[in-house]
Amino acid sequence: MTPFFAYGLMAGGAAVASRLCLVSRGLGAGMIVIGAVALAAPAWADERVLAKDNSEVACTVSKSGLTRVSLKDDRFASVSKLTTGVETDDFTVVNEPTRGDI
Repeated sequence: MTPFFAYGLMAGGAAVASRLCLVSRGLGAGMIVIGAVALAAPAWADERVLAKDNSEVACTVSKSGLTRVSLKDDRFASVSKLTTGVETDDFTVVNEPTRGDI
């Protein structure tokens, strides 16, 4: 839904909810809730990146939160957080060649 529709639904719900009739108030409250839910943005936390053999993969990771990296049909690599003072050097990827796990 577009934000204009959601805001219009919420404004219309506020107008309907201001009436004295209890049914109108319930309908207006429902319109406000539906408009608010329509404005909620989804969380784009899941990122899938396809890679070829021996290629470099770039992705966005959290600076302070949990980051999980897994490779399908291949070995795993671990992502380590470092504090170097330079934002581009804060993370390092360490490969575990013998076990292939994190």
